[in-house]
Amino acid sequence: MMEGKHISVSLWLTSLPLIAVLLASIVAAAGTGYEPEHALGSGKDDWWTRYPDQNMNADQPVGHPLWVLNALKDGPVLILDRTQYCRPCVMLHADVKRIMANTSSVMTYYDLNAEGSDKRAHDVMEIYSPIGISEDKVPLIVFLTLILDESGQVKVAWHSNTGLPVDSQGNDLGEILVSSYLEDAIYYHRQNIDAALENPDLFSGVRESLRMERLKSSAG
Repeated sequence: MMEGKHISVSLWLTSLPLIAVLLASIVAAAGTGYEPEHALGSGKDDWWTRYPDQNMNADQPVGHPLWVLNALKDGPVLILDRTQYCRPCVMLHADVKRIMANTSSVMTYYDLNAEGSDKRAHDVMEIYSPIGISEDKVPLIVFLTLILDESGQVKVAWHSNTGLPVDSQGNDLGEILVSSYLEDAIYYHRQNIDAALENPDLFSGVRESLRMERLKSSAG
């Protein structure tokens, strides 16, 4: 079982053979016979098209930023929102770097500094917190892809996690979590991108959350 942890944890040195297996499985994710590990749903470990059950905005639509939607036209998206010095951030960043060294050509990766002036980092924290409370918890990792909903329509799907995923002994499970959702993201995107491109509204940002609508109203 994976648990989020926001304090220092024991470092688990993943063996090179295991890393090789994880990377090979990600690259081959869209191959024949692949079965996604995570399905569309509203539970803690699912892919979401609306805010999940654990979120304070449960079942509300999500206002995806245009820079995310534009990147989704080309492939899945991975976002890591972190600070430079928190130990869980450093460890998860290292996990992601090892995997992205061999998968960056099939997806877009954003490595954002939550303490900097980049507005994207603050937007990600506000929009994609798995529980919906802007507590600036880092690291925050977000996966985005395209998926078929229950009605057979292609939708933007996402999943997020805060903290460093660890097992009951405090071992770093970051590579396992990241590879698991990236495999799914690559598979789902390749299955659905052609149909998605036939619906320009999907990438226009016209379906905004109530939060975004309130912000526009208050600004006016």
